[in-house]
Amino acid sequence: MDRDYTQQKNRRSRICPEIKKYHIKRAVLNETSKHLKIFGKKESESLVFWAGWLDENCEAHITSCKIPNDVKWGLGVQVDLDGMLELMDELIKEDLVLLAQVHSHPGDSGHSYGDDLTASSYRKGYVSIVVPNWGLIDLPDLSRCYVHEYDQNWRWKLLEDEEVRERFKIE
Repeated sequence: MDRDYTQQKNRRSRICPEIKKYHIKRAVLNETSKHLKIFGKKESESLVFWAGWLDENCEAHITSCKIPNDVKWGLGVQVDLDGMLELMDELIKEDLVLLAQVHSHPGDSGHSYGDDLTASSYRKGYVSIVVPNWGLIDLPDLSRCYVHEYDQNWRWKLLEDEEVRERFKIE
């Protein structure tokens, strides 16, 4: 697969020291929930990626739910390198950037040690959201999820409920 990323002139990505707000399309949240529930009914963890763009004020606009190919599902989710490269090619073609990963866990727990080590991005501000109970819960918003933001130096910060309400807007 030929990848000439230098020819991408219209990318709406920006380098932001921090992402202040995340505007999430309701359709993206609904599609995410639907996918997680399909696998959750089989007692399998699942994963989706959220993509979109960053505006001039360093606010993220999440407009797309991406379900990766070449995935090993079950207790833990692993995306093969080819699956990630395919996803990155798709994002470039659509002029989008990877902004978050959303995955389910059995029971009611947040980020695992494996989540810390195998995230799909270690860019400051990248978000990893854990949906408990196999993802079988309803998602009117992110209040029942564990929202983690990558800080740097291999550290993930669990965001407090109030910060999630202030920074993550479902539209």
